[in-house]
Amino acid sequence: MSMPGSVMQSNVPLSRGGYEILNNGQTVSGSATTVSKISALGVRQDPNQSARMQDAIKNALAQCPGADALINITTDVNVKTSTYPIPIVSLFMAGKIEHTTIVTGTPVKIK
Repeated sequence: MSMPGSVMQSNVPLSRGGYEILNNGQTVSGSATTVSKISALGVRQDPNQSARMQDAIKNALAQCPGADALINITTDVNVKTSTYPIPIVSLFMAGKIEHTTIVTGTPVKIK
């Protein structure tokens, strides 16, 4: 399932005219995924596969060397679930939920 996330002007406070647009104004994108495990005991986040929006922003900034921030940011979230029966206790299901955040924005350098 895919759903729209949010729209932000920038990921850090920027003053008008206090930045230079990079990458010829072309947008860059980055993503990060958080995985939660489903078991008979409930849902828990897997700390080894955890990511946040800040990680997606960091990955987008890496697409344009020298960029300090993003402007005109949009986000999307993709959710993927998978389940399977627990062999020992057939009444319960196990699986995982993956939330992938995709951040797209215009890279800038702060003056």
